[in-house]
Amino acid sequence: MLIYNHYVKVVIVLKEIKSYKLARVDENCQGLLQNKLKYMSTEKQKKVNQIACKAGMVAMLWSFKVISSAFHLQPKQISNQEMNNFVKNITSGQRINYISLADSYYYTIPWATFKEILDYLKVELNKIPYIKEVVDCDNLSYLVSVLISVIFKINTCGVVHGRVNIGHFWNGIVAEKEDGTLGLFYYDLKKVGYTEYKKGDKIIIGNWTYIPDSYHFF
Repeated sequence: MLIYNHYVKVVIVLKEIKSYKLARVDENCQGLLQNKLKYMSTEKQKKVNQIACKAGMVAMLWSFKVISSAFHLQPKQISNQEMNNFVKNITSGQRINYISLADSYYYTIPWATFKEILDYLKVELNKIPYIKEVVDCDNLSYLVSVLISVIFKINTCGVVHGRVNIGHFWNGIVAEKEDGTLGLFYYDLKKVGYTEYKKGDKIIIGNWTYIPDSYHFF
């Protein structure tokens, strides 16, 4: 009877061990399955992201072509030296730290056409949320310059740094006036306004007075 009782206990222990092993195997299987699903989910998400990015880029580049086709531009080419002489001369009364011209040639269009382009772009660009430090005056000014250059192949929309009541960035634009001569114009997307610069005059857009200290055309 004692032997039988020991036998029963051994059988019970063996069954418990077997159940434990099966449970561990089941846990391992579940773990492997979860990892596999997680991997599949990650890979699937990557593919979705790739498709979304590609679709977005294709749409963006297509939109650039559509926007460009809306304006039949015939830019006038001027040399780096001509551009440099003009900007230095017209800003000679300002306290400028530097004027940077990155290109060998610059392409100008009439100011009336430039205004039309800016008025079109500002409708959509003003929908971009203003976020201090990451999407503020410097980012928006460079964005305007880059879009004008990439979409319209016009590189005379530069970026100006200076002060209003604080440090600020806005756009400086060299364009043709009605008489065919070059003029310097200022545009501030944040203020949503522009003005033609008269040598020696104050630069005022809205209720802001602008004091430039550097120009960058690229």
